[in-house]
Amino acid sequence: MSDEAVFLVGAALTLAASLAAVWFLRRHLRNVLADLTGTEARAAFWVAFASLLLVIIPLIVAMFVPRGDGPDFFQVTALLRWSLTGLVVTLVSCGFVLIVFVLSRPRDRP
Repeated sequence: MSDEAVFLVGAALTLAASLAAVWFLRRHLRNVLADLTGTEARAAFWVAFASLLLVIIPLIVAMFVPRGDGPDFFQVTALLRWSLTGLVVTLVSCGFVLIVFVLSRPRDRP
């Protein structure tokens, strides 16, 4: 398989994994952000922003992975390893931002 084909297969698999993560988190994230931000419009913006990050960052990471030697399968696997690492780092970063935001929010007193 050519270098271009290896990259395109890896990028397609990365895109599929990223879109699956966005699809899974979108509704839940919207509910949390609507509660934290106070309006649906603000929540919609931050959900769209987070969704873009979850798709774009793994693809950017995939572009910087050097071509490895060996069979095509292992080249695609190396590309996916770095791309999925970028996805996980982005998810964890978004989680930390949400945690900080939740903890800094004033508590309702009964």
